[in-house]
Amino acid sequence: MPLVSRRNAEFLHHEVHGIRLPKSVLERMQQAELDGNERAVGITIAKDLIDGICARFNGVHIVTPFNRFKTVLELVNYVQQKNLTKVQ
Repeated sequence: MPLVSRRNAEFLHHEVHGIRLPKSVLERMQQAELDGNERAVGITIAKDLIDGICARFNGVHIVTPFNRFKTVLELVNYVQQKNLTKVQ
């Protein structure tokens, strides 16, 4: 699930059992809030995770945060592009 805001990251980290975000991710989202680019930073973090996952596995499961389907579509397209470049 891509992070959409600092509050979203903090909630997941503190309130959802079993989810612990690294301090570096929380700090990046905090700075993104100050800079006004939380969505973009959340997408970048998600792409970094996708890169790591796809290096070891054949797929990734993406959860839609708060019905933000365009965000998920952007990540699905990113995964598809990665798969196309692997095949060629």
